[in-house]
Amino acid sequence: MPRKLENAESKAHEAIARKPSISPQPGASEQSRWFVVALLLAINLLNYVDRYVLAAVEPHIRQDLFPDGATNINALMGFLPTAFLLSYMITRRFRLAVGSDESLWIIAAE
Repeated sequence: MPRKLENAESKAHEAIARKPSISPQPGASEQSRWFVVALLLAINLLNYVDRYVLAAVEPHIRQDLFPDGATNINALMGFLPTAFLLSYMITRRFRLAVGSDESLWIIAAE
């Protein structure tokens, strides 16, 4: 091994060995850590809440759409989340076009 390379390697190893240990100090960094944890917890909570909103209002939807009852009301109400997701997926490109500066055709070509 060339002498220059050995010198460079030994200097690198010495630098790693001399690296000072950095311990977290209480104070602003500790507060920001807890803020990040709380923020991630809130985002996760909202992620789960929006999944259960449809289930929470299902009795009201059932009462409004089928006031006198139907023979297959449970099957129809079970199709409701699927219909919501399908309509959400189909209209995605159009919603992107409305909120974007790009042309609808450019977005559709993606």
